Amino acid sequence: MKIIVAPDKFKGSLSAREVCEAVKEGVLTERGDAEVIMHPLADGGEGSLDILASHLVAVEVETIVLNPLFQPVRASFLMNGDAAYIEMARASGLPLLRPDQRSARRTTTFGTGQLIRNALQRGARRIFLFVGGSATTDAGIGMASALGYRFLDAAGRNLRAVGENLARVHLIDASHLMFDPSEIEAVVVSDVLNPLHGPEGAAHVFAPQKGADQADVVFLDEGLRHLAGVIERDLGKQVADLPGAGAAGGLGAGGVAFLNASIQSGIESIIAATSLERQLPGTGLIITGEGMFDQQSLQGKVVSGVARLAKQYDIPVVVIAGNTSMTPEEYRGLGIRQVYTVMQDGWSLERAMREARERVIALTAAALTDGFA
Repeated sequence: MKIIVAPDKFKGSLSAREVCEAVKEGVLTERGDAEVIMHPLADGGEGSLDILASHLVAVEVETIVLNPLFQPVRASFLMNGDAAYIEMARASGLPLLRPDQRSARRTTTFGTGQLIRNALQRGARRIFLFVGGSATTDAGIGMASALGYRFLDAAGRNLRAVGENLARVHLIDASHLMFDPSEIEAVVVSDVLNPLHGPEGAAHVFAPQKGADQADVVFLDEGLRHLAGVIERDLGKQVADLPGAGAAGGLGAGGVAFLNASIQSGIESIIAATSLERQLPGTGLIITGEGMFDQQSLQGKVVSGVARLAKQYDIPVVVIAGNTSMTPEEYRGLGIRQVYTVMQDGWSLERAMREARERVIALTAAALTDGFA
């Protein structure tokens, strides 16, 4: 029997590949004759390039760029022919800052723009920008500044491309670009659907984890609202209400405005780029999983993306998760037969994370014993 193992990472515990290896071990303890295909996945956020690198014949390009606080940092991206795969978190991500350095007002995506510029100079004509895990709320004006856009105040002065200056942008000058947006294909890959501003926008939902207090949130939200109006007037792009515009502190909107990008689901993009669908013929079972399987999992996460694809081929799906809040009524509509969880009654989170690998092996064996393969 052919079994595909296609999970996300269990954040803080197991990488997607480590989950694959544990599941494979569990399968082979019960079905030694099974053909196990390991196909680790990501949802388009942090870690996506590591997953792509394991599937693609790509070259990793290393360079020095500016981090969210304009300090030099080593970062890399992948090149595969004329396609560049760029993870903004490597240049502009929250993990690059200490907790006391976080500042949604004073951080920039300039380094992400430097990665894009480097890729374009190397001949890239297709840019895939993965936008999870940002430290920023600058709507991509930092990225755009690195590519030649200028953001001017009412006196015609060039503004520093950080979140606290969004409300001061009076004019967007696109006369000095180092590329022609119409000559490239750009895709913003996002695992969230939030609009640019408003109660569900970039500032209100995500800025607090980037060091913003309530006053900062209100200030940044107004800045995002203001910039959306300037973008519409100067560039002819309506970005405020696009699903995913609020991703990565508004970088979703910035990608559309400044790169002429489309916004695509993270998991759908990863599934396509890693050619998962080609593996499905002859498959008898798919085992997928993620750290927390909940209602958010239905919105562009790995489990829902895998389950939707499997349903098209009438392949049963079993989920192994760190924990879940989903009921059988909620998940069986996706074609998921059963959900198994690492967490047990009375366990602490620390214990569940510590014993995750052994539990995944045992749960996989239990799934096969229960008759799912």
